[in-house]
Amino acid sequence: MKTSVLQYLRKKGIIEYIRDDAKDKLIKTNALQYLREKGVIGYITDEFTNTKGESLPNSWLNINNSDHMAAWKQRCHSNDLIRSELLTPAVVFPSIPEEFSFLQRPARLSSNEIEAELKSLAPWCYHVSDLTLPLGTYNEETILFHRFRNALICKAIECLLPIADTTFLDIGCNCGFFSLEMASRGAKQCLGIDLRDKNIAQANFLKSLYGINHVEFKATNVKSLGAEQFDVVFNLGLMYHLSTPLEVLQSCFNITKQVCVIDSICHTEPFSGYHVVTQKNIDSPIEGDLSFELQPTYRGLLDTIHAAGFTHIVELIGLASENIELYNDLSRRCFLAFKDPPNLAALKKIAE
Repeated sequence: MKTSVLQYLRKKGIIEYIRDDAKDKLIKTNALQYLREKGVIGYITDEFTNTKGESLPNSWLNINNSDHMAAWKQRCHSNDLIRSELLTPAVVFPSIPEEFSFLQRPARLSSNEIEAELKSLAPWCYHVSDLTLPLGTYNEETILFHRFRNALICKAIECLLPIADTTFLDIGCNCGFFSLEMASRGAKQCLGIDLRDKNIAQANFLKSLYGINHVEFKATNVKSLGAEQFDVVFNLGLMYHLSTPLEVLQSCFNITKQVCVIDSICHTEPFSGYHVVTQKNIDSPIEGDLSFELQPTYRGLLDTIHAAGFTHIVELIGLASENIELYNDLSRRCFLAFKDPPNLAALKKIAE
């Protein structure tokens, strides 16, 4: 074939936005520079190319930079090109951050014994007491963040279901706070699972320390649970640590009897898809088991929830006077995913 591929595609209308002189231009100058000049790539600015327009700087291409879209997102947000969307029914209600109730129980060990155990199990990702402040990977904002999640999620579940008759599965439970909380509130049975033995050891220590019954912890994967089902499945802070998001949500669908609570970071770009994030620190107790993650956009997560089999999605939006990290700008969203139509009266009760 005598004509160039580019010229052929242009004649067929497959590439309509490149002018007649495109072939020579693309041969003689950098393609990125040419497309930027023609307005095809309008969001890339001069600071992302060198003075000759030949390449992107090391800060963009550096393999140690885990989010290769960071500059693009910053540019879009600074120009108000990306806004959060609301594409599902939502329950909006005041959500005042509150301490986890199980931490109010009397401890079964002396202060010295507690301090020794906390040190041996460090680092901690949740605030157990002031003793864990120097032993943790969190800060004051994180404490408020988790207390907000406690108020947001636990209130909703108590309005939806009779807790005393409800079984819970907490996937990626970390040190077990949400399993322990629901058990402390009177749940019939709770199972918390996590891939990390250290996280499970922390959870079992807290269970013993506060004398909490009807809760169990296992170091395992959700895909290894078999056919056992639970009324409520907690998928909290998990979806942005995965390389197989659909497979995990399908497992959640199979083991959920009534509702799956999905709380996740959601990138706000208005497309259905996932951001590829690399170079994650797998030694961190809050990360997944791979250094590679697929982090969902808002639309991508909704589509994946539906693809997994859930038929109804309702978002929980908590209103707090404090600045709650990620939730206030809707970078993190919380969804109730149902197999069957939800109880509308119960949903309205959440908002009361």
